[in-house]
Amino acid sequence: MKPFSLVIIVLAAIGLASCFTSDQSLLNDDNSVAPYATIAFRDKGSSDASRLTRQGKTYVAEGSDNGITMRFMPLDRPDLYVAEVTGNDNGEQRRLYAVVKVDVAKGTAETYKAIAGDNDAGPGLRACDDHMICIDDLKAYIASAEAAIDAGAEPDGSYDITVVKGEPEPELKPTTPASPSGAN
Repeated sequence: MKPFSLVIIVLAAIGLASCFTSDQSLLNDDNSVAPYATIAFRDKGSSDASRLTRQGKTYVAEGSDNGITMRFMPLDRPDLYVAEVTGNDNGEQRRLYAVVKVDVAKGTAETYKAIAGDNDAGPGLRACDDHMICIDDLKAYIASAEAAIDAGAEPDGSYDITVVKGEPEPELKPTTPASPSGAN
């Protein structure tokens, strides 16, 4: 399985364009949901899929060496979520954000406001180090993304997705032979 493609795309974009980040996590167990046991996705037109497995209200990227996790916060609009991706980047914990529009019936997801433009800094969204836009006000970020969607903006990324409801597949653990009765 290829590395977690969404995060790689976003991290690669750091050198090319601004991304959205925050000084501290904006999503937590109180405002996040994890309705699916697993989410498999791939870039439109790609054959390389990545898989997220639910652990509590967090998703963990399989096959990631960077401890990549994801949380989703539902918005008031149907099928829109704020996604927070957390992982290690050269030993430093990074958080990146996108607004995700999900259509489970069609098996698609689109990301908006994962990559910031020159005009994205403003009230609640400040320019910070490393070509990033820091989210100081989550409501301002959400309003910016919803305005872009309403204006017909092209998504930053388009993905094919498959979701599995229910419990994630259990981890296989090594079996040990049973001890004979009365053994010390």
